[in-house]
Amino acid sequence: MGARTLIKEDLEPNQEILEEFSSLEKRIGKPFASPAQAHRLSFFAAPCTNSDWKALPASSFLGYAVVLTAKMPTDVPIVAEKCPSGDLAYLLESVTRPPGWATEVGKDSYEVRGVTNYYVHCKRVFPTTIGPLGGAKSYAVEGAFFCQQNGLTHVCAHAVIRMILNTADLVGRTVTNGELNAILGIDHENTIADSGLSNDQIVQIIKNYGLSMVYGDFLGLPTVDYAEWMYPLVESGYPVFLTFAPTHAEGHVVAVLGHTMNSDKWDCEAHLAYRPEAFGTYHASSAWVDHFVVNDDNFGMYTCMPPHYLRNRVLPQYDQTQRAIVALSILPKGIDVPPYNAERAAVSLVRNLSGMFSPDSSNRWLKRIWDQIHQGTKGVVARTVICKRDDYLARLGSTRDSYGNGIVVPMPQALLNAPDYLWLTEIALPDLYTANKHKLGDVLTDAKAGLSGTRKIARFVWGWLPGIQIHNDSNGDVVVTPWPLVGHVPIQRPQSVLGPYQEW
Repeated sequence: MGARTLIKEDLEPNQEILEEFSSLEKRIGKPFASPAQAHRLSFFAAPCTNSDWKALPASSFLGYAVVLTAKMPTDVPIVAEKCPSGDLAYLLESVTRPPGWATEVGKDSYEVRGVTNYYVHCKRVFPTTIGPLGGAKSYAVEGAFFCQQNGLTHVCAHAVIRMILNTADLVGRTVTNGELNAILGIDHENTIADSGLSNDQIVQIIKNYGLSMVYGDFLGLPTVDYAEWMYPLVESGYPVFLTFAPTHAEGHVVAVLGHTMNSDKWDCEAHLAYRPEAFGTYHASSAWVDHFVVNDDNFGMYTCMPPHYLRNRVLPQYDQTQRAIVALSILPKGIDVPPYNAERAAVSLVRNLSGMFSPDSSNRWLKRIWDQIHQGTKGVVARTVICKRDDYLARLGSTRDSYGNGIVVPMPQALLNAPDYLWLTEIALPDLYTANKHKLGDVLTDAKAGLSGTRKIARFVWGWLPGIQIHNDSNGDVVVTPWPLVGHVPIQRPQSVLGPYQEW
């Protein structure tokens, strides 16, 4: 990333660091062989020419890492097993910008330009300081939170939960390992945490913070593609806790933060054309993902994992390795419908409409959608993301389609009365989605499930396609009425994702 300055600080331990050292000594049952230490490394793209680090432009700040080191007694069995050398070192926390090129764009002004077709959706701005108390300087860096397990007082599940909660800012403060262990009653003497956390313990943490979650079990439902299940959550800005089994002996978890995209991928359309009986009736937008961007506490932040790495064609009862096992996403209270379910319900609604409603001959784009659906070797594209009702209303009110048409009718009552959180499934055609980043309509479902008996269901709220509005009448039946947008419009995504020169 063009780093030209490194600042190393020896830190005075704060409460969190003292808690880490105390927990380690309690776990091994003896004092450290020498005093434990904390260091902070900070990186800048600008050169430091006169040793005055405070003169470094804030815009050139690339990120930081806090490293804890301890010399442990090797005559303790658990140390001999987990850390034979006795030299323990791990990242307590780190935040860096996503990969890119730091470029000087003016005097004392730097810009980091992102990697082409590389999307980190799960990130936020982290404030931080460099320097001692009384002489510190404040900085900010936009990125995802990263940390490592030490294998003694916390494990990879602790690391991933902290990455998720702190990146999405779901708690409103930085969650520490000590806080998670306190919730679980882990005291490092009678109760330890060196063999992983169970699903029940993870759920206990989520409930403690009053948050929601959605959960995908890919051993119980082996026909569900894990990438298709995860993608809408990641693109909505919610990191995914992904469990997989690299070997028969052990499992591992990572935090999924983003993806790369290849709009020229051959198999995205070809797989449906050549094997429609195996691949369903539509193209999920996850088909164009060629890597998921993951934080893996074993290998670092922003690493790229190809989706096929965890697609094992052997049934799980015969081989559970090299496959996704479980994925979950921690969400704000009020969201409990997996977007995978909402997307399938939305596509089913559109397909049903195509058999019931014939467009006027002048409605060329709706006719294109119907033609695409009715050809067995083709399909529409469905892309699902979370949205807030008021944000969607504001965006819809300012939308202009490819013919320049805007909304000239009152906002639908179903939208005005909609819940705060909605799953938005955008309907497109492959060429429009990949080349233009445009869509041909929306289907909105409640992000909180309804009930059909004891079964949770995704509840339809409202939708539109070229020339038609889709809504429920007074009897609850789905009906269509005229709608002013008849062309394609941009897909919904954050303005901060990319610059105009960084994707194709």
